[in-house]
Amino acid sequence: MKKHSYIIVLITLTQLLINCSKDKSSKNIKLYDMPALDSSINLSEKAQIDSQMIKGVRNENSEAIPSVALEKEKLINSYERISKIDTILNVDGKNKMYLHIKYYCLFDNKLIIPQRYISTNNDSSTTFLTHNFMSTIVLCYNQDTIVNQNIDKNTFKKYLSSLLQQYGSLRMPYLYKITKDGITLNYSVSIPLTDIGVLMNVNIDKFGKFKISE
Repeated sequence: MKKHSYIIVLITLTQLLINCSKDKSSKNIKLYDMPALDSSINLSEKAQIDSQMIKGVRNENSEAIPSVALEKEKLINSYERISKIDTILNVDGKNKMYLHIKYYCLFDNKLIIPQRYISTNNDSSTTFLTHNFMSTIVLCYNQDTIVNQNIDKNTFKKYLSSLLQQYGSLRMPYLYKITKDGITLNYSVSIPLTDIGVLMNVNIDKFGKFKISE
């Protein structure tokens, strides 16, 4: 009787293994289909999260609250980086736009951020010396170059408060909207290491005409 029980168990296990193998092959399951761990948070950010959770100022589902020191490190690391957007935009099925944006640091040492924006328990710096950034836009409509222009924070001067004119820095733009008549880019100018800033829309039509709005 026991012998027959063992045989039944072995047959059952064999069927399970066969079914499992069929399921995997039919669904084409691969290891890289599994969601990867979020690599955008480095060890120092993880330590920041842990510290905030211990102090009870955040829950486990909240996004990290970046420290001033961490934001300063990210900004300094970005000085040598040239960020680019290169894309082809299908306007209406017949016409295309070719958009190239380059965003880079000017290394001009012209922004001196006051202590009140950067002072922390771990950083007693009186000021923070940093740089302005610029973007270059090249936009083609089919074979015609309709825009080839540099944009810096002075492009938006009339939209900036005196505070942002003095301490603000241009942030990396991004493509916001595409229509048959043109594109809209989002630009912002903010004080480095803070969330003090303003967002602007740059509308560019298919003839290369600019229109800036908040």
